[in-house]
Amino acid sequence: MPGLAPETPPPDAPQPSDEALRSLEDKFTEFQQSPPTQDFTLTLTESEVTSLVNAELNNLDLPQGISIGRAVVLLRDGEIQTYTDLNVSGIDASGVLAAVPNAQADGRVDIEVTRAEFGIVDLSPQVIEQVTQTVEDGLNNTLANVRVTSIAVQGGQMTISGQPQ
Repeated sequence: MPGLAPETPPPDAPQPSDEALRSLEDKFTEFQQSPPTQDFTLTLTESEVTSLVNAELNNLDLPQGISIGRAVVLLRDGEIQTYTDLNVSGIDASGVLAAVPNAQADGRVDIEVTRAEFGIVDLSPQVIEQVTQTVEDGLNNTLANVRVTSIAVQGGQMTISGQPQ
């Protein structure tokens, strides 16, 4: 049946690593300890974001009967594409949750989910909202002392630009 085949990441997709997670944590720590005093650009890689998402998956309070496996994040074509395996009430599924990050007028980051495709498994809006909110909160907490003016997602990187508040 069309549409039931699981979406999977390409074979060369980034894998989570302690090194990439440390790299991203170092960027965030430096950014928070020394907020920019002029216009800035912060660039995140697929490996860094993949590693962060996998670390944060352990902190999600998912509804009973839902578990999420290891994730792979691609930063391409204007989207954050998160590929993962799910188990919903004993049914295994693989798929993708795609989202577009936007800089809001107030300088905060908003994440808009553009698609959630997991074959026959219907992912509840509450789970999608929880995952989206976790990403938004993480970015907005890290970027609390600045005003984000643009976010570009292309070629394996997410580039966040902004100004001091």
